[in-house]
Amino acid sequence: MINELRIIAVRVKNKYPWLIAGELSMSLQGAMIYAKEIKIYTTRVGAYDFPKILKDLASVPIKPIKSKHLTYFEGKFMLNNIPVVIIGDPIIQTELMELPLPIQELYQNPVYESLGDVNIPLLPIEWCIFLEIIRGIDKEKWKKIFIPSVKKDDIFKIAKRFGLENYIREKIPK
Repeated sequence: MINELRIIAVRVKNKYPWLIAGELSMSLQGAMIYAKEIKIYTTRVGAYDFPKILKDLASVPIKPIKSKHLTYFEGKFMLNNIPVVIIGDPIIQTELMELPLPIQELYQNPVYESLGDVNIPLLPIEWCIFLEIIRGIDKEKWKKIFIPSVKKDDIFKIAKRFGLENYIREKIPK
């Protein structure tokens, strides 16, 4: 997937704010997890334009997705036989409020993975875990993943910002 990350970084550059998220981001930050896809968080406009920028790709049209605690725009395409999922403008939802994911904050403070002459912006691992949980990752899957240097308290602080601390506490294995 390293070649595919380089292709994305070179073609997209800074046209839109974007971050690699999910299992690939966690893996690049030291988690013992196998990434099956490249997951990219961006803006809504970025989500619509990514497949055009990477023009030689067939894509699944962008569509709105709504889960219990997250609403976003999603598109899928293949890059050299690797699935790529684009997530645009995610909004965290609770019973009391709807808050946009602090995309600008996250884009301004990413973790970078250097691939020679390009830097790949990664969603910090605590945010990856938080978002995977609210997207519905299975609790049993978490028990099988070794995630270094992540304090559960850091994940709970993120959850608290959105009023989801108790929900996250229930979902993270003890």
